[in-house]
Amino acid sequence: MLPRGLPLTRFPTVVQAAILVRRSGYNAGDNRLGAKLTNACLEGAPPMPRQTMNEPLLSHHILPNASTMLGVCLTGIGLVKLAEVHLGPSHVDEYLAIDAVCFMVSCMCSYASIRRNGRGQNMRSRLEQIADYFFMIGLVAMTFISVLFAYEFV
Repeated sequence: MLPRGLPLTRFPTVVQAAILVRRSGYNAGDNRLGAKLTNACLEGAPPMPRQTMNEPLLSHHILPNASTMLGVCLTGIGLVKLAEVHLGPSHVDEYLAIDAVCFMVSCMCSYASIRRNGRGQNMRSRLEQIADYFFMIGLVAMTFISVLFAYEFV
């Protein structure tokens, strides 16, 4: 595809990119320039490991959200304690404390997964999976507790 003497690299220079564009038959209305250029640049390159976009970033999303939800649980416990003085005793604060434990486990597993970045891929993905499960359990539990509290079942 490239003229002799012009080596094909993974990251072409501007001149190489221009030659690739010209030889690929690019038209002004063609929106596939990036795909053609990428395919031409990676031609002959070693295959890259296939990863989904969400895979390496899952722990980076779980950790801040789980810690925020942990703070929401702790705030809810404090507000329920203040409301118990006027409304009478309830068990919502105890349920929110159990929910906070779910978010804390999620935070710890997510943090451990981020710290293992690069070594022990199997353990890293397992920690990520555990963090994800506990995060989802915590969200469902918080929703359930909120509904019970709103309708004064607990």
